[in-house]
Amino acid sequence: MSSVLSKHVVGSMLLASSIALVGIACSNGDSGDSEEHVTPDGGHPDASLDADGRDASALVPDASDDAPDAGPRTCSDDDVCHTALPPDSYLRDVWSAGNGVVWAVGWTEVKNRVPTGTVFRWDGSAWTVHFEMKDRLHTVWGSGSTDIWIGGEGGLFHGTGASSEAITWTKVRSESISSIWGSSATDIWAVGSLWQYTNPYRGTVLHFKGPSANGGDGWEVDPLTSRPAAYQKVWGTSGSDVWLAAVEDNQCTDRYLCRGSRGFVLRSRPDGAGGFTWSEDAMPDFGRVALDSFGSVVTGGASIGGGDTWLFGNKANQYDAFFRGALKTGGSGDYGWSEGTFGTCRDLVSLRGCQGLWLTRAVWGRTPNDVYIAGDYGQLRHWNGTSFSLVKTTIKKIPLQASLFAMWGTSSTDLWIVGDRVALHKVAPGQR
Repeated sequence: MSSVLSKHVVGSMLLASSIALVGIACSNGDSGDSEEHVTPDGGHPDASLDADGRDASALVPDASDDAPDAGPRTCSDDDVCHTALPPDSYLRDVWSAGNGVVWAVGWTEVKNRVPTGTVFRWDGSAWTVHFEMKDRLHTVWGSGSTDIWIGGEGGLFHGTGASSEAITWTKVRSESISSIWGSSATDIWAVGSLWQYTNPYRGTVLHFKGPSANGGDGWEVDPLTSRPAAYQKVWGTSGSDVWLAAVEDNQCTDRYLCRGSRGFVLRSRPDGAGGFTWSEDAMPDFGRVALDSFGSVVTGGASIGGGDTWLFGNKANQYDAFFRGALKTGGSGDYGWSEGTFGTCRDLVSLRGCQGLWLTRAVWGRTPNDVYIAGDYGQLRHWNGTSFSLVKTTIKKIPLQASLFAMWGTSSTDLWIVGDRVALHKVAPGQR
């Protein structure tokens, strides 16, 4: 495994009440990695923090909100606009073909009723419910405006139609699906897990190579399915560069001190015979053993271009953690990894100063110097290649509390961020 920078989190920093970022850097080539320390609080050393450790300056709107002649605000000072959703909508993924129509999936949760899996459609001016089903939905991806796949607890569904407005949905597989990604209409991956109390690490990995000649659905079960793991996310940059995030039993022998999961990441690598194999070699370690019952998990991941990868989750010592990897020169195909944290942790009795574990769940970017990350408590941050800054999302005096789960965009001025009862659209200045 490649060396990981800042592998051990600095104790004094992690026990502080403020959110601080420790050294993040990426490998710059053959011989090793370099480390760069980033100013805490996204490069704003004078930022004030509220009682929960959040940057108050990024969360509290300007006093102009109270002006008697001001109309209702829909966009923040950083041009993040709030769009109206149907009531009690919980969104877990978002995708578009880039034609102005945006698709989101999740569920509608009405009090005292079983949640209804829901497909939402944005037509350029409003969200509407396009399709409903019995079970929650978690993921959406498409190769084009009339070739869309969605997945959730009820299985895998294919959306087709003569136009975007006329999409209809057909159930294709029954496996529970957590994430879908493809490089083309005939190269698609779908992964998932079926949680059971007696066997929580039971998952599936499916690969679609196009319609089957024998009348089948075209989906093949990858041998990786036999590994006792729950697969949570799949992404990639091409058909030969695919990544999987998963959890498995952390193999701790003391069931009273360290039960729980171990988060890990796999990447497709050439097998020397024209195919590929899944490898965990040279991947960062989220930790195997923790002195509590939680373990570690990978909550988000994305590749920004062909040689810059971000991974998010929590370490087995219960701190939030992220890794950034850069492809090394020399043709080995290996990545050099650096490690960072925003300093949040589980509020355990033995850890003073914890403000609660805030996880990052979504990553999006076009270039390594223009990356957005989003997660719990409405946190939205921007990486400019040197430091993180908090992006203002609030339009009210009460900060955005909703967890954010997914992002999709064509640029930093056309970026959708969705989560619990919220769908945000970051636009260009003046486009509000």
